[in-house]
Amino acid sequence: MKIQKHKMKRRNNQASIAVLLLSLFVIAHCGDSLKSRLIKRLNNFKDALPENIRIKFNNGEYLEAGRMLDDKLNTVKTYIDKFNDEEKKKQFIRGDYSEIQQEIKKMEVSKELLDFNRRFYKIVDYECIPAFTGSQTVDFFKVYFKEKLDSMK
Repeated sequence: MKIQKHKMKRRNNQASIAVLLLSLFVIAHCGDSLKSRLIKRLNNFKDALPENIRIKFNNGEYLEAGRMLDDKLNTVKTYIDKFNDEEKKKQFIRGDYSEIQQEIKKMEVSKELLDFNRRFYKIVDYECIPAFTGSQTVDFFKVYFKEKLDSMK
């Protein structure tokens, strides 16, 4: 009887320690998860930008970065508007160029612009901000990511 009580007490202690360690692990990772998610999303945005715009953003030149991004997106829009088929427009917007290669070649769209469009669409789609202008997108990432992360330091 004494041995059974001792074994039960030992199991209870082990279970308590396991629960405590698991709780500490969860608490440690939950506290950092918001910060790490914000960092990841901000970095994804910056990685999608052309280098010259990324430099402006990183240097806090948000108005200029927004203006430059507006120019880049307007250039993309001029090519989108050249398609007369809505499905082809959607394919171009999404960066799904496989079925519209011939049209892209005829328009002489640069590889750099195609790559930018593909990368940037993924960000816009993930963040659910397809109607944002370049300036609004820069403001969005500045306020909700950059400034938020700065306030967490």
